Amino acid sequence: MDLAFIDLTANQGDSVFHKSSAVSKFLFTICMIIAIIIAKQPIHLTLILVLLIIGYLLARISLLIVGHYALYPAFFSMVFALFKFSYSVAAGVTVILKAVTAALALLLLIFTTPYLQIFGILGYILPDVLVDGMFFTYRIFFILIKEVQNLLTNIKLKGGYHPFNVIFNIKNLAGALGVLFIHSFDLSERMYKILIVRGYTGSLKVKRKVSFHWWDYLLILVGVIVIFAVVIL
Repeated sequence: MDLAFIDLTANQGDSVFHKSSAVSKFLFTICMIIAIIIAKQPIHLTLILVLLIIGYLLARISLLIVGHYALYPAFFSMVFALFKFSYSVAAGVTVILKAVTAALALLLLIFTTPYLQIFGILGYILPDVLVDGMFFTYRIFFILIKEVQNLLTNIKLKGGYHPFNVIFNIKNLAGALGVLFIHSFDLSERMYKILIVRGYTGSLKVKRKVSFHWWDYLLILVGVIVIFAVVIL
């Protein structure tokens, strides 16, 4: 996942979705997730999927890029869908649609909301130390993913990988994981020291001022209507 591209899209977008309050988008996403969980029929999930696609069009986010990210949950849900297909086709399709729509709902929030605002919302319901830990984990995770990619590339370039020598590959991979563990520990320690120097006192200072406009109320209303529609229809 290209974290830099997501951050750029979330911070520099100028659509109605980007201008909406982080709280209203968060509540809309929660409503979508609830509706997806309680949905039992493919038609309900299809309507939610159409609604989310309209949201991406309004936010001016490429469906090709988002579709690429949504392929991962679709692929892994196939394992569970295969068991459901033995009962009925509708049950298998429902499993896949639930995975895809849930991923698209969360991606819409991430692509239109700066991550600091998202963690700021979590600060309303979670302790500061837990929110800070989630924030640091979020940043370090993607940094380490990049480190793993570079490390594997270096191993291949230096002849540390052979397609037909499994034992040799496992030994080199174990050494690489050891180096990565030490590097991650050093990275977290350096990050903590940097934050202390910059005035970190146990919690990150995040702006939590909520400013609602008419489209924020409309967004929440749409989310509530979707839940009632799934329950009633």
